[in-house]
Amino acid sequence: MNDIEKWLTAVGLAQLAQKFARAQIDLDSLRLLNDKDLRELRIPMGPRRKLVAAIAAMEQPGDAKAQRSPPERRQVTILFCDMVGSTEYAARLDPEDFSDLTQSYLTRCGGLARSHGGFVANYAGDALQVLFGYPVAEENDGERALDLAFDLLLAVPRIEVPDQTPLNIRIGIASGLVVMGDVEGAPPGLPTVAFGPVPNLAQRLQMLAPPQTILVDQSTYASARRAYEFQDLGATAVKGFAQPIHIWRASKALPSSDRFSKARITRLIGRRSEIEQVLALWRLITKQGVARWLLICGEPGIGKSRLLFEVAKRIQAKKTLIAQCSAAYSNSALFPFLQLLRQEAGITNALPPADAARRLETALVTSGVPLSVSFPIFARLLFLEQMDYPPSELTSSEQQSIVSQVFVDWLGHMTLQGPLLLAIEDAQWIDPSSSNLLDGLFKARDFPALVLITSRNDVVRFGDRRPAIDCLKLGRLSREETVALIESATQGIKLASAVTQSLLRKAEGVPLYVEELARSAAELTAFGAPANASDTPIEVPNNLQSALLARLDKLGQGKTIAQVAAVIGREFDMRMLSRVANVSVDALKLQLERLAEVGLISPQPFADWPRYAFTHVLLQEAACGALLREKRRLLHARVAQTIEETEPSTAIEHPEVLAQHLYEAGQFERAADQWLHAGLKLGQTWAKVEAANMFAKGLACLQKLPPSSDRDRRELRLELERGDVLYATYGYVTREGSAAYRNVMRLSEALGDAEAAIRALDGLFGTAFNSARFNDAEWASNQLVDIGRNRQNIRALVLGMQFLGMCAFSRGRFDEARPYLEQALAYQAAAEEIGSDFPSMSMIYLSWTLQLLGEGKEALALFQQAEAQARQQTDYRLAACLGNGCILMALRHDATMLEPMINELIPLARKNGFQLWLNMATFFQGWMLVVTRQDASGLDQMRHICDNMGEQEIDKTCYLGVLAETYLRLGRIAEASDTVQQALALAKKTGERYYFAELLRLRDELKLRDTS
Repeated sequence: MNDIEKWLTAVGLAQLAQKFARAQIDLDSLRLLNDKDLRELRIPMGPRRKLVAAIAAMEQPGDAKAQRSPPERRQVTILFCDMVGSTEYAARLDPEDFSDLTQSYLTRCGGLARSHGGFVANYAGDALQVLFGYPVAEENDGERALDLAFDLLLAVPRIEVPDQTPLNIRIGIASGLVVMGDVEGAPPGLPTVAFGPVPNLAQRLQMLAPPQTILVDQSTYASARRAYEFQDLGATAVKGFAQPIHIWRASKALPSSDRFSKARITRLIGRRSEIEQVLALWRLITKQGVARWLLICGEPGIGKSRLLFEVAKRIQAKKTLIAQCSAAYSNSALFPFLQLLRQEAGITNALPPADAARRLETALVTSGVPLSVSFPIFARLLFLEQMDYPPSELTSSEQQSIVSQVFVDWLGHMTLQGPLLLAIEDAQWIDPSSSNLLDGLFKARDFPALVLITSRNDVVRFGDRRPAIDCLKLGRLSREETVALIESATQGIKLASAVTQSLLRKAEGVPLYVEELARSAAELTAFGAPANASDTPIEVPNNLQSALLARLDKLGQGKTIAQVAAVIGREFDMRMLSRVANVSVDALKLQLERLAEVGLISPQPFADWPRYAFTHVLLQEAACGALLREKRRLLHARVAQTIEETEPSTAIEHPEVLAQHLYEAGQFERAADQWLHAGLKLGQTWAKVEAANMFAKGLACLQKLPPSSDRDRRELRLELERGDVLYATYGYVTREGSAAYRNVMRLSEALGDAEAAIRALDGLFGTAFNSARFNDAEWASNQLVDIGRNRQNIRALVLGMQFLGMCAFSRGRFDEARPYLEQALAYQAAAEEIGSDFPSMSMIYLSWTLQLLGEGKEALALFQQAEAQARQQTDYRLAACLGNGCILMALRHDATMLEPMINELIPLARKNGFQLWLNMATFFQGWMLVVTRQDASGLDQMRHICDNMGEQEIDKTCYLGVLAETYLRLGRIAEASDTVQQALALAKKTGERYYFAELLRLRDELKLRDTS
């Protein structure tokens, strides 16, 4: 028994439950009913008086404020309907006649709105505003608004006008985000107002519409395009809106069987085995001539309806019928089957009563039940006016049996032409009478039909019993399948890689979510978002938002608990939720069990306290997004406080969790500190890209604070750490890393922090040098030397000389490089004070210089000394030493010493996420395969590294030269020649010339080979 049935029983009017269910009256709309509404429901005077009194007693004057709906963010669809020519009617009609006409018009429109589940939020003269999606959202709010709109176009012209002129209307419909709230001083019964641009847009669309026309915006079109046919009117300038509005004219409803075929249907991804399982059942039916039943279950959006569509295409049944259940009509007796009967018999509201009656008779004569028995029953169920047959005098149970028999006979008659496909869609919403009807159909199995039932539940009940039928459960798509579906949904529009990754995370393999989010992202990209923008937002379309909110709105008090849980995160435990929601654990248990039953959350194993997770991230976001900003802020602050007070280990182990809640709570300074801790913690692992992202989040927090020296100091620290971690990850210039170091230079000057400037110049040199931008690298080197000399800072002086020596070597100026490096090494005693990669890097570059100057013995000894010192330093310094040692061994053609260095470097670089040094080790590993084992696969390995070095340019001429020499070793002359030319062109572009002599030698040797 639902709430409205309980209320009717309490006031002694339980017999009206079915009437209220058909009109879709719930407790919220009940409070708005007046005497005219009850008359329209054809309720006799006695019960009507009781209802008016009972409704008035529902709200005592002292409770009005307490019962006022709290404001909340909602995705709604708003219908605005206005009478055409009302001014002319007022001018030519008697005022009393015009008043009666307006009242009749508004009463008729309001009654229809409520019968479609709409919320009449406002009357303004002869206009009315109807909301769908409030106070309870449904998954098809846009479709329900259009259902009402077309019924209004039929109903309003039938209203009697004193001068017999036809009454016409205009309708505008718009969808989007609003804030719903009750306003003090509003008219009684209509205190609710939608704030935002959507109501204004709906009104503007109505004003643009010709008489008897429905205009909708892009969001409404997107949510209803599978149910209605539209005419594209293009983008139009609309008063009050800065950007043109894309407008569509609603033409007509589509048959349910056309909803996929007329939409922008994507290519079918996966589901091959599932389709084959259904087709196998169909083949059995065609052979055996008896009915087969199958339940297809899965979570919302998983593709149950699409599977039906694909099956129907393949089996080509003589007749395919779809009985569509609906949440809005889950208490309307026989709703899906009566709608199916209307559709197949061609009975519409526009038909004259006599024509509708004849069509019903044609359908009913297929049954063995006499028309005198069946027709009165079905005429009443379909609300048809008829005078040919007296009302049925059978009892309710007898009438129910007749209805069941008629449907069995009707469906059986259809199978005379061949096997039938009957689909019962969304059976989780089936009404009790239809459930009983399925029991009758199940027992009558002697006709060839495939009955497919789709449901979110993995069990289905026929009346009071649970039948033994097979169940096909659909799972989520794999990552590969999801990527393929994204490509199909975007229809050739290329999404940025970061956008695709974000989409994969949000959709989590649910096909509907994948399609809708992909289309939204594609539209943003098509309308100007740069294709390579990593921060292109993925907007959740209105129809998807409505579907998510619909599941939340049906939770009652559980919705509040779900919203608090959503603020905590995708996962939450009962203890945390209890403290934040200020609800006892015992009281929470029942609420959480209910949320789990409806599939909103699922319990998580292996936790000290009962732990749950939202079954989909979009459900969590919808629950959290419905809260107003201030409410969300307060809840995030409470979560942060609870973490610090009761779960200090979480703050230590996962500071990023605390940081996120502090940010959402508006505590930006504390949030920045926690992001710094999180980045430092991750920076000690291989996850350096993630660490850089956390430092960036900390910087974003600081931008929310007013300028101050304290903010600058925090920003300086975060920028330094971000630049260093990006340098450690990539080794070459990145836009983010360079910007970080340059910002440090600015801040260090403002704060007078010389050490920060030195650290930033160290990073700027490294990123520029590894990108072979030698002018920038030498600028940073000279800046360090100047700081060293002007401020007597030995660290800056020595690093500057080391860097100048490295630049000179790379440019092929060995006689200039040697003194710089030797002068730097004269300060080895101060190595601890100097830090960075000194003295190991000075030793390595000096060893290369000596090797190329012909002093091989001294070069090897110096490198071994550098390696011994690097082993006393960080993993990064050791990786850099081993990586650069690989080049020395290649210059020496010493594969024996190279092999153990590579074997040590590869796991070290992988463990720490040092991509630069991993590339180097992988390249020389390939070289070693060719040199020591004559294994040609090593060439592919070397070429892959050369082709995928990103912005790393340093040493690339050496790599290409070694690769060319290796091609030559295996007799692959053409490839060797092409590679040498590539290296020479790169040397000319970057100015890297330390390997230039060897490249010229290789070029000339190849020319000689070619000549001979």
